[in-house]
Amino acid sequence: MSCWSDLNKKEEKLKNYELTLIIDPNNNEKDIQRLQEELSNLLKTHGAATIWDIRAERRTFAYPIRKHREGTYLFIRFQAPPDLPEKVRQDLRHREEIMRLAFFALPHTPATASSVSTVNGTTAQSGEDTTSSEGAKHE
Repeated sequence: MSCWSDLNKKEEKLKNYELTLIIDPNNNEKDIQRLQEELSNLLKTHGAATIWDIRAERRTFAYPIRKHREGTYLFIRFQAPPDLPEKVRQDLRHREEIMRLAFFALPHTPATASSVSTVNGTTAQSGEDTTSSEGAKHE
C-alpha cells in the first residue's frame, strides 16, 4: 500500500462537527478570547485536523441557566475523528465558566478559503445562515 492510500483512509475517518458552548456572562472579552485559544489547542491535541470557524455571540436565554438571563455562545466548527467529542467533553466537564456544551455532527464539508468571508469580526461561509445549525445531528 502506498502512503497516499493511507492518507486517504485517515481523511475518510474525519467528520465535521460544531462545538457549541454557553459561557458564564461574568466573563469579559479577554477571558472569552483566552478560552477560545484553549479550546482550539485542546481540539488540536485530541486530533482535530481543521478548525474553520470560531464565533462568539452574546444572547438572552429563553429561560434562566444558573440564575443568569444571558450568556455568551461560542461556536467552533472543525473536522475530527469520531472519538474526539467524548474526549473533549471529559476534559471540559468541570470547567466553571462553561454553563452548557453540545457537539453537533455537520452534514457538509468545510469551506475553502475562497468561500469564507469576514463580517463584523466573525467568519461565515458564503450563503450560510450564521444563526442556526439546521440539519445538524446532535452527538
